[in-house]
Amino acid sequence: VDWRLPNESRRRMSMLDDIGAGGAFLRTHDVVAEGAPIVVELTPPGASTPHAIEGRVAWRATAPGTEGLGIEFRWRDLGGLRRLRELVRRIESPVAQKL
Repeated sequence: VDWRLPNESRRRMSMLDDIGAGGAFLRTHDVVAEGAPIVVELTPPGASTPHAIEGRVAWRATAPGTEGLGIEFRWRDLGGLRRLRELVRRIESPVAQKL
């Protein structure tokens, strides 16, 4: 996935682990403060454009080999939550796991 801080144009690439409707773990060596807002841009299987998901850094992992950020996703309304759940479902589908 690509991710960025809301006030920056620079995009950073990382691996996303353990995604769910509530959040995900972003593997990165970049240091971002807990509580900082973040935008994760990911392209689900079969899509041509990425979906931007707003969130915040809920926690950080700093142990060697496990560095990363625990991201808590945010949505503005129930429609946003439904779209996020559908996005996660598409990513976790058996077909997507074979890609």
